[in-house]
Amino acid sequence: MKRQSGILFCLMLQAAVYAQPSDFSFNDVIAQARSNASVPYQKISVQQQSAFSQLTYDQYRNIRFDSSKAVWAASDSPFRLDVFPAGFLFTTPVRIFLIEKGTASEFHADEDMFINDSGKKLSGSSRIPLSGFRIRNQLNERGVWDEFLVFQGASYFRAASRNSSYGLSARGLYIQPENGKPEEFPVFTSFWIRKPDAGDTSLVIYALMDSDSVTGAYQFTVTPGDATAVQVQAVVFARRDIQGIGVAPLTSMFYFDESNRSFADDFRSGSHDSDGFYAVLKSGEVIWRQLMNPEQVSYASFTSETPQLFGLLQRARTADAYEDFEAQYEKRPSAWVVPGDDWPEGSADLIEIPSDRDTDDNIVAFWKVKANISKEKSAAFNYTLYFSQKEEPRKLAVVSGTRSGSPAYGKKSYRVYAVDFSDEAGVLPADLNDIGIDVQTSDGVISGAHLEQNPVTGGVRLAFELHPGTAGGAELRARLTYKGKPVSETWLYRWSERR
Repeated sequence: MKRQSGILFCLMLQAAVYAQPSDFSFNDVIAQARSNASVPYQKISVQQQSAFSQLTYDQYRNIRFDSSKAVWAASDSPFRLDVFPAGFLFTTPVRIFLIEKGTASEFHADEDMFINDSGKKLSGSSRIPLSGFRIRNQLNERGVWDEFLVFQGASYFRAASRNSSYGLSARGLYIQPENGKPEEFPVFTSFWIRKPDAGDTSLVIYALMDSDSVTGAYQFTVTPGDATAVQVQAVVFARRDIQGIGVAPLTSMFYFDESNRSFADDFRSGSHDSDGFYAVLKSGEVIWRQLMNPEQVSYASFTSETPQLFGLLQRARTADAYEDFEAQYEKRPSAWVVPGDDWPEGSADLIEIPSDRDTDDNIVAFWKVKANISKEKSAAFNYTLYFSQKEEPRKLAVVSGTRSGSPAYGKKSYRVYAVDFSDEAGVLPADLNDIGIDVQTSDGVISGAHLEQNPVTGGVRLAFELHPGTAGGAELRARLTYKGKPVSETWLYRWSERR
């Protein structure tokens, strides 16, 4: 009883601090973030204070919000809101406010708002701390309310597009670890959600961020569809001098595919939420960097010029690429970022972390800001994030697959590569002899590079051997040309010797 009273008293104190004015707007969230930056960060946890905090993974999953009590369900709003209890791993409570007619009011959940798998309501009516929320919409079928957006845990959020499932996640901010310290994960502590009117196609969400190093105010304008768009505006304030923040971070999982399945003792053909890093540069060059599961943490930086877009894509779209009927990785969306105005100087970076299972999010992509943010200073940025199974059409041949293995003849240290290019744009000449091959390696020698028709895809396959040098690794680069000009994406791959 004392523990429950303690957390209610804490929430009452926060309510006094976050008193909501009428005509609530993003400027109010910015003002709160600016104010919070002037005082030290105070982490709040409901661990040991909530009946749900001791639940196992399966027990926590067994508890669901009663959809009959969904916010806006009794109105003509095209969206519905469900909430998640704090518990299991999600021990940081969040506050959720609903904005209607300009006024923000806090939403509170009781135990009788939740049910288990048998449909039985939980007993009691005690107020339950919350850890996040999800949004539903009639995205795929009239009369069916599909979940397409979720915010839960730190500053993570995920979105799905029409006919897709959840896959990779986005984050509010990435703060690069310094001097061997553990990574810092800023958290969204409060959300304000505007009630959508009938006929609205978008939903507006404000979020307040907090951590040891930063505070922040975020505005998300979310529009579901074939490509679910999330427009992001953010202002962050530094509590200390910060180096190397990551803007628009994406987090995904890559365990193995046909390019590196030799180390995975697995019945499946592949396992990943994303299979490549993708960037379209302002120069027109299109980069496809095949993801990998390295033996040690791998860092890569691709461009310092502001790209037209960058992100993590899932291109393997057939069930036989995975043979996993439960996970259905082929339905998971890609995600890419379109930078907004006044995009900061920096670089598109990728971090790949070793993993021996497919439950780890071991891939991180983000825009690393070149300038430091000094203590008591702020930085603002805006971008649009798209989640979709479909890519925008390009006027180039597209990398559709990467395969690798040891050669049938020759030294076992050699590596054979087969890179497939599809040609929906119709830019490749019919005669393969007219296509130029540009293959490079940072170490060792490329041998036997040649093209052949791919009768399955209707495109072409580039095959070659890498004879490694002494460095124990190599950066590979390849593209196709016609009359001296690129007619394909630039394929990038990092080979490293496995010991």
